[in-house]
Amino acid sequence: PAPCPYPDRLNDILREVTAAIHTGFGYYNVDAFLVEDDVAVLAAISGGFTARTKPGYRQPLSQGIVGWAITHGETVLSNDVSQHPCYVPGCQQEVVTKSELTVPIRVDGKVIGALDVQSTELNAFRYTDAAALAIVADQLALASKNALTFASLEEEKGRLELLYDIAAEVISSLDLDETLNRAVRRITETLNGQIGYAFLVGPASDELTMRACIVAGVAGTPAHVDKRLLLGQGLTGWVAATGQSALVDDVTQDARWLYVDALDRVVRSALSVPLARGGEVLGAITVVHASPGAF
Repeated sequence: PAPCPYPDRLNDILREVTAAIHTGFGYYNVDAFLVEDDVAVLAAISGGFTARTKPGYRQPLSQGIVGWAITHGETVLSNDVSQHPCYVPGCQQEVVTKSELTVPIRVDGKVIGALDVQSTELNAFRYTDAAALAIVADQLALASKNALTFASLEEEKGRLELLYDIAAEVISSLDLDETLNRAVRRITETLNGQIGYAFLVGPASDELTMRACIVAGVAGTPAHVDKRLLLGQGLTGWVAATGQSALVDDVTQDARWLYVDALDRVVRSALSVPLARGGEVLGAITVVHASPGAF
């Protein structure tokens, strides 16, 4: 088959994605597809179907659950594929598939592919699985768009692996603040940051509220830290408003940086990434450091 017209860097990331999802979530089979003209091209696969299905397999967008999800830009959750009008086996071995969950990958409003997971059991998936996979898909889309923000592919892979873990925690935890604190701590530690915090869009859509903060590995917001921002205010507000990641080597040279208290005056570098679900930006996580160019 003809090669998929995407950089090897993205294909490498997708291989890491499918392997991490297969291992971390325990799904029987995980596929990542990319769109090429009017077909979906299998870019990566991990799990039970790897023996007979290899990257490069091509499926028309007019066929199958994957094709429907990509064409319509919507998640498909089928807990009995024999009853789904769009289902077609992608290969001979896939006759064992009983349940399937497909989530589109969208960049700047355009669907560029899909994550697809399958199970040999009926009723294998819950809506929490769909929500977690959507988090991975959205953050994957942002990672592919902003790949040049990061210094190397290994750093990008590490960031994505961390996001898979966070998505898995969404399934297991009903406590949003607890989940966010764990997420911020892990991101801050992975990036060797000194302070990390998460802001979410509040009930008033023009305001962000701090929901998690980690200072030197300890959860809790210092009393003098402003816990609210306007959407678009400061670097974190800009990221939440635009849905774009931001890497700043020296905040003193960036007009978006907002000095709100004495703590911020020692900050020199910052990295902020949006939190997104289903194409909607929910907030942002920011990690800072006292040294310039720390990230």
